[in-house]
Amino acid sequence: RCVPVPILDLGRLLSLPTGERELRVLFVGRLAPEKNVSLWLEVARRVHSERPDVCFDIVGDGPLRPMLEAEARRLGIVDAVTFHGPVPRASVPSLFRRVSVLLLTSRHEGFGRVLLEAMAAGVPVVATRTTGAIELLADGAAGCLHGLDDAEGMAQSVLRLLADPKAAQAMAAHARCLVVPRYDPRLLALRWMNMLIEAADSASPVESR
Repeated sequence: RCVPVPILDLGRLLSLPTGERELRVLFVGRLAPEKNVSLWLEVARRVHSERPDVCFDIVGDGPLRPMLEAEARRLGIVDAVTFHGPVPRASVPSLFRRVSVLLLTSRHEGFGRVLLEAMAAGVPVVATRTTGAIELLADGAAGCLHGLDDAEGMAQSVLRLLADPKAAQAMAAHARCLVVPRYDPRLLALRWMNMLIEAADSASPVESR
């Protein structure tokens, strides 16, 4: 059985207003190979070539940061991409409040906490078809899912969401409706408690020495 760790500030994310947002595309996560941020930058390049008014925010740190900063320069998008480094947990809701799209290009993703945070914050999601993304986004019904190397497809999804705010808001609203019944912290805490009780009840007694 798999029970996610509750997101304690979920209520704050759910309370964020939805309406128009800045033309910004966001990444939040560790700058490590499994996140495939090189692909993220290639998607950003394709979006930027058609919409030079869009900005790109990379939040997080990791061993690949110097290489990725060099990659942004090589792709000619260094002026459009901001590497923010790590930010405090308390600042995450304000990040989501500003952006129009969350873009994730991971090669593999477990639960995908940042996806759930974006859904709760009313931010449309474009992501690779990983196990975590498929589960959270209801196999594409609540976000745009693409193959692991589909830079062009992801770029086109980002461009469509930026060009059609009403469709983007409708997608985000649908995603938000999935969050509360499935990931309410109180419900998850109860599931954790029940799982621990069941595990304790089924354990074999150990003789004391």
